[in-house]
Amino acid sequence: MNGYEQEIEQAIEVKLRELDGVAYGGATGRRFEMAGRNDDGTVKTQAELREIRRLVMRDIAQRLGLQFFQMADAVMIDQLITVSTIQGHDTAGLLKSLINSFLITYTNPTTTAHAYSLLQGLEYHRAFLEKGVGASKH
Repeated sequence: MNGYEQEIEQAIEVKLRELDGVAYGGATGRRFEMAGRNDDGTVKTQAELREIRRLVMRDIAQRLGLQFFQMADAVMIDQLITVSTIQGHDTAGLLKSLINSFLITYTNPTTTAHAYSLLQGLEYHRAFLEKGVGASKH
């Protein structure tokens, strides 16, 4: 393992330890809890679920960069992993697509205004959710 990979692993461990101290529930923003079954029908253990988080976090850090990963809120990353796993979506791919799609559409003169309008729509919904009862402040 090279130095950069070690830095990624250390950053993942920091995020996982941070999550260890955050309870599930609307007040903390951890609304969704990961669960699942193994191929043999047994319920996945907390250690197995933690390993799933670790693998997806590694993918995010490798594909979007260590600095991006370190700056991202641990609870929001956890919730993105949980929801995207439930939905069967590529977690890091969602983030890359969001960034790349905005860059491409915003920097094209024919779609700049529309791209910015869509971004404002996301910001509006985020602000609306933050005002809600028990909403996450992330």
